[in-house]
Amino acid sequence: MGVVTLSVELSNRFVPLVGTPLSLYFKARLFVDPGARSGYTPFVVMLIDTSSSMVKEKKIRLAKEAVKRLITLMPRGSRVSIIAFDSSVREVAECRSLDEECRERMMARVSRLIAFGNTVLYRALSKGLEKLRELGGSNVIRRLIIVTDGIPTDVKEVKPYGELARKAGEEGVEIIAIGVGREYNEEVLEAIAVNSRGVMEHIEDPADIPKVVELYVSRYSAIVFRDSYACVVPSAPVSTLEVFSAEQFERDGAKCVRLGALSAGETRRIYGRLTLTPQSIGELKLLKVELVADGEKVAEAVAKVRVVERRAAAISEGAKREVASEALAVASIVRNDLEVARTVSVEDIGEE
Repeated sequence: MGVVTLSVELSNRFVPLVGTPLSLYFKARLFVDPGARSGYTPFVVMLIDTSSSMVKEKKIRLAKEAVKRLITLMPRGSRVSIIAFDSSVREVAECRSLDEECRERMMARVSRLIAFGNTVLYRALSKGLEKLRELGGSNVIRRLIIVTDGIPTDVKEVKPYGELARKAGEEGVEIIAIGVGREYNEEVLEAIAVNSRGVMEHIEDPADIPKVVELYVSRYSAIVFRDSYACVVPSAPVSTLEVFSAEQFERDGAKCVRLGALSAGETRRIYGRLTLTPQSIGELKLLKVELVADGEKVAEAVAKVRVVERRAAAISEGAKREVASEALAVASIVRNDLEVARTVSVEDIGEE
């Protein structure tokens, strides 16, 4: 078995022989072997907001706990830098090649952090990205994590943050922007995350800060492929094909989805919709899904359907309602369409 397992499910395994177009939904699932080894060196910079507002609800204590979990979980040999920002920006601690002695030294310095002053987020983001540029190379994975609860007091416009993040994304840096509570500038954090092809996380309860940081650190510490994409290749019976993803492109007639880095133990799903007009009874190959990682095809899977006479029992037996409902839910998120149906009946195949 390879490093990645790839499978494809259709919303129906059987379709009736009719003279009109039929619709099917599909779900491709890929799973990276938890035992797969990483050949990359992680370089993570964490920006921690130590402004006065972080005193409320023990946010500073919980943020420091999150930093300590990062230091504990990052693998030996990683490069880690912790930067605090309030009215000023300063590097709290750094390990260029993480070992036990350096972990202890970083922990002690993080423990001494206190909350006071303003929130110079733009200056902190600039310094963090500048730090990440110190180490490059094809074997280095660079990531930046921000934890903040306040509104920036240095640069207040959204656009400059998006420009910084866009440049970071072009340099291969993914940013995780974590907003805590209800008083931070959501537009700024969203601009940072979206433009760097990263993620924005909203945390209502400060107690969740360590858990969320731990989730992303666990991914960064076990990256197997630094860049990947999956292509859905339709076969002749398919007349139209949709893939529900904001990060897609076309290649040689296939619809492809950018997936970015893949970590050991990680699962990804891709949803879409196709139409076909069956012409004869029998098995039909509808599509093939190929996963390309770090420039090589590492897995592929095929989806087939069986065309039968109009036997309602067989069609109903082959229905997988969860595939259609999950696909519609993803489509509504991608299209920002809150009115889209949340469920779908696939006992009767949807006719165009």
